[in-house]
Amino acid sequence: MTANLATFVDRHTMRHVRVYPHPVDRVWEAITDDKQVSRWFGFPVRFDLKVGGECAWGPEPNVFYETIITELEPKTLIVHSNDDGYQRFELTDQADGCRFDYVQHFFPGKGLIPEDQDMPGSDAPGGPDTPWHPNFVGGFHAIWDNLANFLDGAPLERGQEPSDRFVREVIDNWLWRQTSFEGLSDAVAADYRRQLYGTARWNELNQIYRDHIRETIPGGTS
Repeated sequence: MTANLATFVDRHTMRHVRVYPHPVDRVWEAITDDKQVSRWFGFPVRFDLKVGGECAWGPEPNVFYETIITELEPKTLIVHSNDDGYQRFELTDQADGCRFDYVQHFFPGKGLIPEDQDMPGSDAPGGPDTPWHPNFVGGFHAIWDNLANFLDGAPLERGQEPSDRFVREVIDNWLWRQTSFEGLSDAVAADYRRQLYGTARWNELNQIYRDHIRETIPGGTS
């Protein structure tokens, strides 16, 4: 699988491209079957797989967002749309597997985060009029990594550890002290490691995409 950084189509549109070493039929199933999507996307989804079908992303009753399927070409194309913009999934068969082309577009003025939002990575390095927050774009990058893991039958945590060896050692040493001297169980420690590794990797992606957005957004920062 190849995993490059997302690129801009225009100021309000970004594209993620991956090549998964799996048949198009398998990838199509993984992105359209709501039970499978719920696994690798990280939260429950519900799809009504037809043009005009309503889709809910997130746990009931407080879903994160809702979309309508506005285009559907089986095993090739699916477009989810709402008042904020659209998400376009396109699959293409090629010699080394399936090209996965994900395009996300926000209508001007949509997808913005309030200035007082204090979530890490919620800044707008492309300018206050743009929706490309590092935590958001980096989160999608990690999601497509998870899709690769799911397709490969690998643990979803594969590749979600921080690349910084010092950060990994700090986490591992702290957990060793907790299990050795503070009574923390191995099972709980393993869950903490997964969460801490994932958060550290997310923070790394935040910084990578903060710089990437600032340097490559069309029209420059404002």
